[in-house]
Amino acid sequence: MLIGNSPIRNLHSGQGFKPESVRAAFFNRRRRQRILRILSLPLYTAFILLFQTSCTYLNIGEQVNLSGTWQMRPGFEQSWTDSMDPDGFQDLETPFSIDINQSEKYAITNGWITIRRILPAEMAHKLQEGQPLTLRSGSLSSVGYFYLNGQLIGHVGRADPYESAMGTYFLADIPAQFARTDRDEQILSIALYTRGDYPLSINAPMVELGTPLGMYLDFFLKDIFTGVLLALYLLVGLMHIFFFIKRPVEKYNFYFGMFCIVAASQWFFNTGMRHVFFQTEVLLRERLDKTTLFLMGPFLVFFFTQFYYRKNTRLAQIFAGVCALLAVLVWFMRMPGIDICLQIWFPVVLFGFGYSIYINFRELRRKNPEARYIMLGILIFAATATSDILNSLKIIHAPFLSEYGFMFFVLGIAGILGNRFMNVYNESDRLNKNLRELNSSYSRFVPHEFLQHLGKNSITDVELGDGIERNFAVLFSDMRDFTAIAESMRAEETLRFLNAYLTRLTPIISSHQGFIDKFIGDAVMALFPENPVNGLRAAIAIFEQLNGYNERRTDSGQSLIRAGCGLHFGEVILGTVGSSLRMDTTVAGDTVNLAARLEGLTKRLNVSLLLSDAVYRALPDGHPYLIREIDMVRVKGKQLPLRIYEACDADPPALRDRKARTLPRFIEALTLYRQAEFDAAHTLFAECHTAVPEDTVAENYLDRCRSMYNTPRPDNWTGVIEFS
Repeated sequence: MLIGNSPIRNLHSGQGFKPESVRAAFFNRRRRQRILRILSLPLYTAFILLFQTSCTYLNIGEQVNLSGTWQMRPGFEQSWTDSMDPDGFQDLETPFSIDINQSEKYAITNGWITIRRILPAEMAHKLQEGQPLTLRSGSLSSVGYFYLNGQLIGHVGRADPYESAMGTYFLADIPAQFARTDRDEQILSIALYTRGDYPLSINAPMVELGTPLGMYLDFFLKDIFTGVLLALYLLVGLMHIFFFIKRPVEKYNFYFGMFCIVAASQWFFNTGMRHVFFQTEVLLRERLDKTTLFLMGPFLVFFFTQFYYRKNTRLAQIFAGVCALLAVLVWFMRMPGIDICLQIWFPVVLFGFGYSIYINFRELRRKNPEARYIMLGILIFAATATSDILNSLKIIHAPFLSEYGFMFFVLGIAGILGNRFMNVYNESDRLNKNLRELNSSYSRFVPHEFLQHLGKNSITDVELGDGIERNFAVLFSDMRDFTAIAESMRAEETLRFLNAYLTRLTPIISSHQGFIDKFIGDAVMALFPENPVNGLRAAIAIFEQLNGYNERRTDSGQSLIRAGCGLHFGEVILGTVGSSLRMDTTVAGDTVNLAARLEGLTKRLNVSLLLSDAVYRALPDGHPYLIREIDMVRVKGKQLPLRIYEACDADPPALRDRKARTLPRFIEALTLYRQAEFDAAHTLFAECHTAVPEDTVAENYLDRCRSMYNTPRPDNWTGVIEFS
């Protein structure tokens, strides 16, 4: 039989505070925030204590705990409840815990037992004066009937037909008419009954008597406050599980989160709320209760070992293994076996508690600043647990502090972990910021778009040999006579001039969904994914910008800046080349080579913008651009001829308009030329050149036609020109 206080009280802890200069802390924002964080926990707890104490004890009357000397006798008779006849009764001191195997006279696991005592004189007088009083007991394991002077006040559970109380509290008003006015003694009796499935017990507080307002407020506010704490521990646990998901490397967050969740469950099984969910499943409730109780220790010890050592030590694993075994065994046992598991668990958990103290003390000697706060929490736990035990044994008289100490313990560690997580987060944020700045700096050398096409988020992800094949329009742009221009400038002037020129090109290419792959001296290589029309638009925009720039240079007496562009479309290879010590990004393939050759041909043909046949065929029907075919060439390394086109939109507007008017004659002349009708072609090319003297292409064909006058017509004439 067990009569008296519950064997388990909750664990407690708290946080410490390192003294600092008040003046320095006030004028230092970070220190001021740290002080407020440290002070917030005790201030919040003090508020909760004050609130609960004021609600419970402010003007609500006197409450008396009836622990002390009772009389006990196996069996039950109605007459025993209205008399203090000592025959067959023996004294019983409560609260206490007695193992049912220690004494045969207490080994009642099937049948009745009656306990009784005389009410304190002050409470007896209140009853005799007709003042209302309320009786409250701790949770009863089986069935309990409560009597005052032989009259039934009420009961929990039922003896016939049998219905277990399942740990229910007894709370009821005592009718004023039950008081005996013919004598001073007012006898309170409790008849306990069990059918054998659970030992008889009343958990602490065994029996309390007081005014109705005080008793009901104390009873319900306690569960409300406990429910708030339960939700708080559950929230803290889930928060640290979330921390673990965000940073799996920090396993201590997982163990602390699980400890809080299991502790919240254990708190639930020690509140009246458990009756709502387990009205008839007392065995299931007890199994869940003991399982959560047995698992709290392992999660806490694993938290300490992971927090300090980043691993689970051998002793921690042994301790956790024993606790886990006990947690499993309770699911295969009924009540006597579950109690045996509980008896075994007591020395095991003491070992776990001692090992936790050892771990923290060891870190304290190593001057770990976090260990100071955790060690303080452990000391608060030990002090509050000891106080509650001594209070239950009536050695001291003090309020029960277990729930507040446990709140200090959990929130204190949560604050330490939160501070560590925020430090890691801030450091990670700082590193990310540095990485963004680094990527931004690298993007000036390696385009971000290049990384995107490689499927990389950062330059740090790039490895030697990374590469893809995709269709790109490749644009080469080169400044004419840059060497001659640079010879008239000093070195710094040359760089300023070159950067001013290239700075005008960069935003134009970006605004047309392209990106610059390389600056090659005064030349630019740009890429346009998938759509070659963007490359054409960008090239035309470059010459429009250059034409406006030349107008300003002309007004200031400076020489004109001329450029040539070649644009080709096709499959290229983007990737990295080099070695593990030095590598670079590159674009390779025939498309790149042909685009470079086209840019070179602009010098030979003295035109601004040349397109390949692949670009021309990719233009949509009805496009607004003035494009004329000007030649078929065979470049070095290629067997098949390449049909090339001039984009006249790159010329100044007046020149473009004049070329547009001569376009029909130019096309006819080109057709005659390819048919080897050189005289007729010469006549038409001459008309085109007369109308547009700046048309260098027509002038070039005039020279070709003249050279063919005295030359026999070739048998295999195709009009294709070979370029080395």
